[in-house]
Amino acid sequence: MKSRSQVLLALLLFLLLMSLDAVASRSLPVLGVHPTSLRYWEDSIYANAIKQGTWLEYEGRDWGQSISEFNNPQFDRFGNPLYLMGDKKLKIIPAAFSHEFKPDGVVTLKWDGDADIRINRAENLYIEELSNGPATDSINNGIRAYRLTGNDIFWIEVSAINPENPPKNIRAYLPDPNDPETRSLNDSHFWHPDFLARMLDIDNSVIRTMGLTETNGSPEQDWQDRRQPEHIFASGLLNSRSPVPDGLANGKEVKGDRRTGVAWEHLVHLANATGHDLWINVPHMATEDYIRNLALLIKYGSDGDSPYTTQVDQPVWHGLNPGQRVWVEYSNEVWSRGNSFPQGDYAEVEGEKLGIDKWQFTARKFVDTWNVFDEVFDDPDRVVNVAALHTGSRWYVENFAKEMQRYIDSQGLAIAPDVQAVTIYFGNGIQDWAVEKARATAGASDHWFMMDEQYERRNGDMDFATFPEEHSYWQSDRLKANLDEIMDEWIFRILSGNETEGAGPDLTGVIGGFREELPLFLNAEFNADIPVVAYEGGPSIYTYKYDSGDKRNAGVTDFIIRMNEHPRIQEVYAIQLNIATAKGLQMHMPFTLQNRWGKWGQWGHVKRFSDTREDAPKYDAVLTWMENELEHQPVVYHPYSNAFRRYQLNPAHYAQPYNAEYMVSNMQDIQLVSTTDTLGLDIDLSQSTIHYSGAPNGKGKIYSLFSYTQEENRQWVIVEVNVI
Repeated sequence: MKSRSQVLLALLLFLLLMSLDAVASRSLPVLGVHPTSLRYWEDSIYANAIKQGTWLEYEGRDWGQSISEFNNPQFDRFGNPLYLMGDKKLKIIPAAFSHEFKPDGVVTLKWDGDADIRINRAENLYIEELSNGPATDSINNGIRAYRLTGNDIFWIEVSAINPENPPKNIRAYLPDPNDPETRSLNDSHFWHPDFLARMLDIDNSVIRTMGLTETNGSPEQDWQDRRQPEHIFASGLLNSRSPVPDGLANGKEVKGDRRTGVAWEHLVHLANATGHDLWINVPHMATEDYIRNLALLIKYGSDGDSPYTTQVDQPVWHGLNPGQRVWVEYSNEVWSRGNSFPQGDYAEVEGEKLGIDKWQFTARKFVDTWNVFDEVFDDPDRVVNVAALHTGSRWYVENFAKEMQRYIDSQGLAIAPDVQAVTIYFGNGIQDWAVEKARATAGASDHWFMMDEQYERRNGDMDFATFPEEHSYWQSDRLKANLDEIMDEWIFRILSGNETEGAGPDLTGVIGGFREELPLFLNAEFNADIPVVAYEGGPSIYTYKYDSGDKRNAGVTDFIIRMNEHPRIQEVYAIQLNIATAKGLQMHMPFTLQNRWGKWGQWGHVKRFSDTREDAPKYDAVLTWMENELEHQPVVYHPYSNAFRRYQLNPAHYAQPYNAEYMVSNMQDIQLVSTTDTLGLDIDLSQSTIHYSGAPNGKGKIYSLFSYTQEENRQWVIVEVNVI
């Protein structure tokens, strides 16, 4: 007769296996969506541009000083102003009112209460027939409409407030993309239509909210720390708490005054509006009470203050639609540390208190967080437990996986990771190669973006100045030739196996973005084939070490931006995603959907939400990959060693006739993903054969990546031909 402990163990094992079977039967999205952090200098995700704004206080003609509504008696708990200080005025810099996002069309200001709120220096652009009062002076429950031209920088100024009836619910609706010259968006619009259109380019996706919720360094600990959905701004300072206890890590100060991101209610609303799953990053300091309230809010909705604890007929804010899932990740990249990732310092400090290492503490926090959601939802088909892996450290992942399994066993939990998430960044040091080329050719007829004119950098080194923005180089055939050459080099580096890394996160030189053995550790610990997804990925190219902010070296960044706009970046992206797929990747998560480009990276796959795939080669690349993957599903995944191979054909001789082929039985649906310069050789594809022929017109190595199917299995091969 079995003991009680044996029966319990058998039951737990049965439940775990059932859970894993359920995960295996779920369909994963092929492509995720990752909006960026909210800032006024980015394109607006909201119809109301104020949501991405910030307060400034000014007097006279001064630009003004930033002013926080946190613990400030001048503002109510939702960030609405209660009065003005003396002769000073308030201004809001809203999203899409500056830089390349300046509105062109009708903008409508609205507010509840008695105040004088207007767009600065825009009296001559005022539309009286669409407003309910004069262009200046206070209006109760005001409406002011303007037809802006897109040429000037505007802001919203608060010139007068009636303290007995101060303004609330201040809105600035952007032009309606369907008719910008005659109307703006209005109270019926929550999200900006252009943003929604990009979100809906992908069916049945998942929205990762790490950036929107300001996960890195989040000060949120208790439930009252969260942003409420009625706050005037969707992101900004709400809490001065340091993201590390006592503000110290390894004897160094870790400063507070960090941003708190978008209200959870808004994120659920976005998921419901798009039909996508919701991938959340739970704040690293969140208490169990916070996590439980968050799970309840996502399941049932909220009244704006507290989550519902059961289904209600008319919720103020709805819970996640039935059939949509919540993906649960503990914080973000906790293995890191420092000012940008202080959650890693937190894990180290808290782990030391328990006498355990950082990776042990992190593994336990993942499990504890999943467990709360599993308890609240009580439905394994609605919760996806995300185990995020440190793509750059095999050692970390191995020990993280062991501790996760050990901790689950010690707590007697029937829980397991549903997906394991990696990064698939790539860059291959291509920016460094470009600078070397430019320096070597400065002043020559085959020059790149540098002139034969030197200047002294801030560190005292001498360097060549880059062509200024107005120089003819930036519209020349020389630029086009340079861009073609850098794309050739980038593709050659990837296909030849060159693992040069540039500045950027994780393994930017590894073909496919992650080591093939990385997912094996969790698989071994849980005796399961846990799907591999990306939590972030894409081109990772920094130029900050060359571009110091001096106009004389700004051309480095300008050139790399043009490289990101080049149509052949689709080819580079296709190589990476195909090899990542060969390594078992089942879903890509481009980082990010939209973001301004500069020396700290060109993260956005679109520059603004009105861009379509025709306007944005990187965005088109990921959509094309998604469409190709959907055509090939269902897919039988198997070890990378079986799915991907390199094959070297017999060498060719310069100017001599050449015939060679790569042939595998039952090879079907052969596609040429990418190739380096074929040096005059022709490549013909037929059933079960890849055939090279012709007389080479140059010397060197040719690398070509092909995909094909064999007995329903996906296969990839890089064929090499050495021309001597």
